[in-house]
This record gives sequence, C-alpha cells and structure tokens, in this order.
Amino acid sequence: MNGLSDDMKTVVENALAKAKELGVEIIEVDGDILEQAKVAWQICKSAEFCNNVSRYDGGKFGYRAKDCKTIEDIYVKSRSEAFGEQVKATILYGSHVLASDNYDAMYDKALRVRRLVREYFDKILAQADAVLLPACSKTEYESQDLNTVYEESRFTAPASLTGLPVVVSAGVQWIGAPLSDGSLLDLAKKMQEGDSLAREKLINHNMRLVAHIVKKYYTSSDSQEDLISIGTIGLIKAIDNFDLSQNVQFSTYAVPMMWR
Repeated sequence: MNGLSDDMKTVVENALAKAKELGVEIIEVDGDILEQAKVAWQICKSAEFCNNVSRYDGGKFGYRAKDCKTIEDIYVKSRSEAFGEQVKATILYGSHVLASDNYDAMYDKALRVRRLVREYFDKILAQADAVLLPACSKTEYESQDLNTVYEESRFTAPASLTGLPVVVSAGVQWIGAPLSDGSLLDLAKKMQEGDSLAREKLINHNMRLVAHIVKKYYTSSDSQEDLISIGTIGLIKAIDNFDLSQNVQFSTYAVPMMWR
C-alpha cells in the first residue's frame, strides 16, 4: 500500500477485515506492475481518445463557436473553446505517441505491455476469485492538476487497460476474471450487508448506554421514554459519523451527540 494516505490505508484495511469476516482467504501479491500498467494505459487511452474526438470539429459534431468567418476559424475556435485543459493535453499526447517517429517505441510497446499486464492478472485470477486494489490514493484532493490525474490512474489502470470486470465499492475495487461480473457484484453486496449488520449490532449494544444515562440523570422526569427515543436518534447519528482515525472512544464521542 505504498503511496496511500493514512485515511486510504484505513479504508483498505477495513475492506480486508470485512472480507476475512465473510470467510475470504487473503493472499498478498506483488503490485509493482501497477506502474507499468499506468504508463501503458495513458498511452493507449490518449491514442484512442485523440482519434475519437477528431470528429468534433464544430461542423457536423459537437460545439460550434460563434463569429467564425472561415472553415479554419470554425475548427480552431470550436475546439479551443469547447475542450478543457485535460482534453487538450490528452489529444496532444495522443498525437505524439501515434506519430510515425514514436509509434513503435511508444504505442506499439504499450500494446505489448497491455498483453503482459493481462497475462499477469490472468495468472493471479487462476488461483483467486478477485484482486483487491484501492480505487485512489487518498480521500481528499487539494488540486486536480494534470499530474494528479496521471498519478491516480495507476490504481484504475489495470482494469481499464485489460478489459477485466471491476466493481468499485466503499473506496476499493475488486477486479475479477472475464465473465465474473455476477460474482463481483455478489461480493460487493455481501460487504455492504456486513456493514449494515455491524451497524445494527452497534446500535443494539449501545441502547443500554442511552437507557442508563436517562435513568441515572433524569430520574424525576415524566418523559423518560421520549428522552430514550431522542437519545437513540442521537446514537444512530453518532454511529454514522464516528471516525476511528480520531483515536477517541466511541462512548466519549457519542454521549454529547445523543441529546443535542
């Protein structure tokens, strides 16, 4: 889990713990190939994107700029105004890798790397049902510059590059063998159901805390049942918003929220 923020490491560790609770056997594999997959994906994606958006010329397809006097004005202004920085950068890079001087060294090599990445995952998936990868490196981003977008693609590149089915759930992704879409969806569903069961157990367990506080500090009140109901609503809010990374006991965090 190199390169992950502390929050994202916690997300992955929680996913692994839930999977183990479901009886899933966890096997660690080498993730060095992610870097090669990222580079190959960027090359293949840019090359195909460059060709696909060539039709958006402001004439037959796409946005058309105003006040154009010549056909060249239509092409240049329409594409300049409609395309954002990321799109323009991808088109330029795609044109670069497809140029005759770079085709063999970049695009053709990326296609060969794609085959190697697919063979690598096929080998793993012959022994396992799914591969768990983080969906991103962090839960919050300060910027969305081109370099950030490029670096983040290393986690999603393997599935995008190889065409293997993938399900993203709760910050992680599960990559499966061809035609395993149903199994992946079933796994994601069971993981989510595990969250619901854990939440229900936490609510039931801490209901005693709510009742104890009401009976201890509101002994003279005639509306103890109403106070318990209000406290239960606060308890549920506390459970839904509790963050383990804050290193605070749940009871310490929950009590002030019960009767806000």
